[in-house]
Amino acid sequence: MTTAAHPVFGTDTLRRGIEADTSAALVSLYADDAELRVVDRHTQPSHPKVLHGRDEIAAVLDDVYSRDMTHTLEACVVQGTTPPTARAAGTRTGRGSSRSRCSPCGTGRSPGR
Repeated sequence: MTTAAHPVFGTDTLRRGIEADTSAALVSLYADDAELRVVDRHTQPSHPKVLHGRDEIAAVLDDVYSRDMTHTLEACVVQGTTPPTARAAGTRTGRGSSRSRCSPCGTGRSPGR
């Protein structure tokens, strides 16, 4: 009996997903039934925007990655068996930067800023 080896999720995998030119690598990290809670200036922690499923998450990430921005992973914290929490920054050409925290592991945990 043989078992297929699955790639181990880690900081390098997350970095490649965030820093890629398209959203495809990052979207592939989400499960089909993933839930992502978005907390930003429009949706506060008490009423986060909730995206259900990989397709909804992909639509938002496709929109973000279609903009003229460079995305970088600034920090990633991995604790025990919980998914990593990452702080990523997107810099628009000639327009400063925006920062976000994300947990692209299909758990729906997105701690916000």
